[in-house]
Amino acid sequence: MNADQIAHLLPEFWRDARRPNSPQDALFDVMAGLLTPAEHQINTIDVSLDPLRCPKAMLPFLVRMMGLEPLLPFTGAQDGHIDTNALRLVLAEAPHLLDRRGTNTGIMRALTLAVGPGFMIDETSALAGQFHVTIQCPDGTQSAGALIDAVTRLFKPAHITHDLRWPDPDE
Repeated sequence: MNADQIAHLLPEFWRDARRPNSPQDALFDVMAGLLTPAEHQINTIDVSLDPLRCPKAMLPFLVRMMGLEPLLPFTGAQDGHIDTNALRLVLAEAPHLLDRRGTNTGIMRALTLAVGPGFMIDETSALAGQFHVTIQCPDGTQSAGALIDAVTRLFKPAHITHDLRWPDPDE
């Protein structure tokens, strides 16, 4: 908003008193300068809320906003953690993932986005009459075991138990 637009919003006597290089003119310029950062924030709010375009510092807020807090401990640049690009993809697909929460499709998609492809779900295993699944993990993802477990817990049905299995190197 510039000084002329601000002046137009004020009562007529303020506009009439405005002259070049007058105190009122300076006041309107100061007001326009104060509003510029807020206007910029308002005009770019879509960028702040878009996980694919937002600043990296905004990602933890978006993770909490989407109810994906169990992923927060794994958002670092360490081995076995979800990298920033993968986290952005999980957040971008979060509405669809959350719609599919509790389904094999939802679990598989979330694991693929967070860690990579190659997961399989085996529903044939049962433990003492409980519903149980085994997540067959691709080789080379052992260091991401805690992340895989967190994603599985987040997207599987609450009443189902699970375990993680990797290929046996001796086979």
